[in-house]
Amino acid sequence: MAHKLRDGDVLVIPCSGIGKVHGLIGREATYMVTDELAPANTATLCLALLVKGDPEAVEAVKSHRCITIDG
Repeated sequence: MAHKLRDGDVLVIPCSGIGKVHGLIGREATYMVTDELAPANTATLCLALLVKGDPEAVEAVKSHRCITIDG
């Protein structure tokens, strides 16, 4: 995550579609939002950590609004 999540922040989570053009576009769109367009109130996280059940990732998704980008 680019910064420590705060109340009101939005998580933008891209698909992991490694090797797929649409997955790459989804990840690039996510980075455009979280790094350039709205870095102060958005963040992203590693989808693999969420799938694995990483406690920090799971808590972040449970406690913040999320946008998923499916490539």
